[in-house]
Amino acid sequence: MFRKEDILKVGGYQHFYLLEDYWLWTRMINEGCKFYNIQNILVNVRGGAAMAARRGGMEVC
Repeated sequence: MFRKEDILKVGGYQHFYLLEDYWLWTRMINEGCKFYNIQNILVNVRGGAAMAARRGGMEVC
């Protein structure tokens, strides 16, 4: 989870194929935003061949 104002402060998401999250986090760190690892599971996702196919399969890995 992020604070909306922190994401807006760094200009939001920008299109970098497969690197959107990494690029956002890097800019947020450079702006002094704090990051923490939350130990609680917030979302459960079940993956499989169909999910990988919808997302581009091994080309994305």
